[in-house]
Amino acid sequence: MAEKKKNKLGAKAIFARILAVILVTAIGGVASFFGFKTYFSNKLKKDKKAEIAKQLKEESKERVDVGMIQTGNSIVIRIYHNKNQEMIFVPLRQDMNLTLTKKGKQAVEQTLGTSVSKATVADVIKATRKNGKLLRQQVEKTLGISINSYELISHKKFVKLMNQAGDVKIEFDEAMAYTDKYVTLSAGENSLNGTAIYSLLSESDIFTDKNKQAEITGEICVAVASALNDKTLSEYREYAQNYFDAVKTDASYEEAATSLERMHGIKDKKLNFKVLDGTESNGKFELDTEEAKRVFDEMLSEEGDLSSALSTVNNNQI
Repeated sequence: MAEKKKNKLGAKAIFARILAVILVTAIGGVASFFGFKTYFSNKLKKDKKAEIAKQLKEESKERVDVGMIQTGNSIVIRIYHNKNQEMIFVPLRQDMNLTLTKKGKQAVEQTLGTSVSKATVADVIKATRKNGKLLRQQVEKTLGISINSYELISHKKFVKLMNQAGDVKIEFDEAMAYTDKYVTLSAGENSLNGTAIYSLLSESDIFTDKNKQAEITGEICVAVASALNDKTLSEYREYAQNYFDAVKTDASYEEAATSLERMHGIKDKKLNFKVLDGTESNGKFELDTEEAKRVFDEMLSEEGDLSSALSTVNNNQI
């Protein structure tokens, strides 16, 4: 009787062990399944991140970036096509009327004591008092475009940056003086230092023909970009870092860094400028908004007809 009971207990023990093995196996299988699932889930996440990174890299090649550079009385719009490795500068005439936003009107009224719906580039720069966002809004409203970033550069820092840019060469049809007529540039090719560049871009009394000043501003921008591209890539990156450290901007070196190698590789023939068309009246320049829209539609499209955009159709009739 005792032996039978012992046998029964032995059977129960064996059954319990088998059940334990089954449970352990089942639990281990579930754990393995979840471990397997977690592994592939993490792998899929990594693959997805890699795919997104690849897509972003490809998209960055398609990107058209629009920046606004301001120093003294000068504003230049810089358009960079990353895919085509092309850069276009659009200098705005100092006497060009900008259409004002509500805040722009308030700023002009507070500074100039007059209530107007439009004001010249030079007056708006003065009225916005180094408020890059507000200045950008007036330019955007006038040109009908979106500007990705603004870069405001003081006189002193601009001169220093230009002196660091390299050999900036410009050819003039005739001799001209700058800085209160104390310095003269000769007819023909000239190597410009930072002081000369700032004066030619910003001073209002050098040129009676403001369109000529805008053209020279465009030529200088192209010459500076060309001089920078003559630097090694390492030097170019270092200059870009110094540039972003010097300017007041809502952009950053880190944002620009991914495009620097391609920007450095832009060929001279892919560096251009465009002076916008319009009419002069009573000492002010009124933009041809319809023509400006056509020009910017072409320049801001990767498939745009840039040769058409850069040509002069009806430039600055009086």
